[in-house]
Amino acid sequence: MPQKKISYAEAFRAHFPEARENLKAQINKLTKNPTPFIWDQINLKREERIKIYNRLNPTHRVVYVCFRVPVEECIQRHHARERNSGSIVNEEYIHELTDIACFPQQEDEPFYKVLMLTHPDWKQESD
Repeated sequence: MPQKKISYAEAFRAHFPEARENLKAQINKLTKNPTPFIWDQINLKREERIKIYNRLNPTHRVVYVCFRVPVEECIQRHHARERNSGSIVNEEYIHELTDIACFPQQEDEPFYKVLMLTHPDWKQESD
């Protein structure tokens, strides 16, 4: 059966409750175990990150890696992706994420290391 193309916002509304429960189950497994793991999450608020840190196995050390990309680059890539694959992401959502982005500072959260990476061709507004 062909898949219906829906926007990110529509998918979020339709699948968020199930995804959230799955996420909680995965967090429970990962945080109880001393095995290293990678957590790829772009839109957690500081308070949400703290809740996860407080559940980590004592052997875990948190390394936060952030790829700083100018919003203009995100928009250009979004339009190319839409043209090439038909993937639809609400552009307003990209701007919302940019507005609420809260990058951690090593002194503010229990990180072993914070790595902020920027491609040399991309100048950030804060630079």
